Amino acid sequence: MARAVLAIELPVPAGREDEWNRWYHDEHIPDMWRSVPGVVRSVRYEIVGAQRYVALHEFESEQKLRDYLDSGLMDSRWQLYEDQWGAAPSALRRGFVPVYDQNASATS
Repeated sequence: MARAVLAIELPVPAGREDEWNRWYHDEHIPDMWRSVPGVVRSVRYEIVGAQRYVALHEFESEQKLRDYLDSGLMDSRWQLYEDQWGAAPSALRRGFVPVYDQNASATS
C-alpha cells in the first residue's frame, strides 16, 4: 500500500557535499524521526546528472503528513537547515498522497 510522502529536493552546498551528506544521514534524518510524528521511512536519492538530492519521507497516514505540513514544525526545521547550510531558494518541498498503487506482484 502506498503511503503519503513528503518530498524534499535540495541542491548540494558548493564544495561541501561530503560534509553535507554526513550531516544529512547522521543528524538530520535521525532528528526528523525523533521530532516528526508519523514518519515511517526515509529514503534519499541522487538525481542523475545533477548535483541535487531528493529525500522521500513516508508517513503512516495522509493525516500525519497533513498535520506536519500544517504545524509550523516544517518551517522551524527549514530555518535550522538554512542557519547551518545557507538559503536554498531552488529547494522544493511538497507533500504527495497516493491516488493509485500497483506493484509487480499484482500483475503476476
